[in-house]
Amino acid sequence: MLTMAFSLVLHGKTRRIGRYLLLLALPVAWARLFLGVHFPQDMLGATLLAAAMALLVGANHNWLILPFYHRVARRLYHLLFAPLIARGWVRR
Repeated sequence: MLTMAFSLVLHGKTRRIGRYLLLLALPVAWARLFLGVHFPQDMLGATLLAAAMALLVGANHNWLILPFYHRVARRLYHLLFAPLIARGWVRR
């Protein structure tokens, strides 16, 4: 939840919903602490790690996608969703 929230906060068009998701993450973190599933340091570490990864990936996401894997993923997508694409249910 934190990673998605920080990723959404980084972009201007989705910043508002990212802030709401960050607010929603607070009671989730508190519930995990209250139930004894995590320690406070776990939640702090998760927050810092999520923010760092969102910044790292948001700064330059091109190095994550290798051309070969991107081609394979696109072919699988088109193969699996060809009937839905033909009907116009899924965008190309």
